[in-house]
Amino acid sequence: MELPTYFGYAFPRIEKKWGSVALAIVLPALFLSLQHGPLPIVLGGDYMTWRLLAFIPLAFVVAFLFHKTRNITPLLIAHFVMDLQMVMYVLLAALGILVA
Repeated sequence: MELPTYFGYAFPRIEKKWGSVALAIVLPALFLSLQHGPLPIVLGGDYMTWRLLAFIPLAFVVAFLFHKTRNITPLLIAHFVMDLQMVMYVLLAALGILVA
């Protein structure tokens, strides 16, 4: 629900209300980054800060791609594949098939 919320809902409304493509790119990208900062949950300021900063470039790429294409479907598919990969990694690690 994050991509439809940030880019399908918030992006066009920010762009229309304030008339700024830059603001419509920056705000959803920053909120997307903030949401992914603490994931996976590893308590520690340094790790969470690193995750937040590491995710910012990807969030801006996603925002820019949405702005250029106005099509959220490829972004949803890519996000699903990334999430599926994480689930498979955790499952394999839990089963002892994968050594982390």
